[in-house]
Amino acid sequence: ATVDAEKIGRAVQLLGGGRATAADRIDPAVGVYVHVKPGTSRRASQFLYDVDYRGPPSAEVAEVLELLDSAFTLTNTRPAPQPLI
Repeated sequence: ATVDAEKIGRAVQLLGGGRATAADRIDPAVGVYVHVKPGTSRRASQFLYDVDYRGPPSAEVAEVLELLDSAFTLTNTRPAPQPLI
């Protein structure tokens, strides 16, 4: 799997866990927990991520889930190693 960290960060921001402007409040109860690391294998039944958010399901949450789904690229081959820095 490859993971687009920028998309995950944007998803957390949309849920209220990050700021678009300095005046925005951060909700510490929202976030995304990613269960897979880039380059690792996973079972078909294994979740890629969990989402914590406040409130009932909504169109905004559905948009966030679509963004998160697009953050992951699953392949049958291991990606090339990336430098740490």
